[in-house]
Amino acid sequence: MSRPSSGGLAAAVISIGIGASLVLTGCSGSGPYVNYGEPTKSPLAEPAPSSTELPSNFPANFPLIDRDVVIAYDLGTGWVVWLKSSNPAHDFTSATDALEAAGFTKSMSITDSSGSHATFAKGPLQVQLSAGKDAQYGESVAYTIYRTE
Repeated sequence: MSRPSSGGLAAAVISIGIGASLVLTGCSGSGPYVNYGEPTKSPLAEPAPSSTELPSNFPANFPLIDRDVVIAYDLGTGWVVWLKSSNPAHDFTSATDALEAAGFTKSMSITDSSGSHATFAKGPLQVQLSAGKDAQYGESVAYTIYRTE
């Protein structure tokens, strides 16, 4: 293995330094970069309005298992729904079966010490399904549903 010459290493360090200074200068608003003002807070930085009822725009034909809603809210790009479960492993299997019966395709599934997790997709919807014991909500099944269109 050959060692780079000190000239080549110095050139690389200088190039990295110039690149970093251009990026930092661009962030300060000088140069050809546009200053868009102060960043806004992420909508998830604030507590989302939540309820123990499904949001009014939740898809009526979405295959949720029949359990009590612990919390549900509209993300704007989809929904989050947590359901109470007395047997998360069983309910995860039931939720998986219901999604697949409704035409959702499973792309990943894993069970580990934190619980069971899977991802599904159908048309413009992607679903992250989790089941286990949550520190805040206890034993539960959680659906995070994203619209991709």
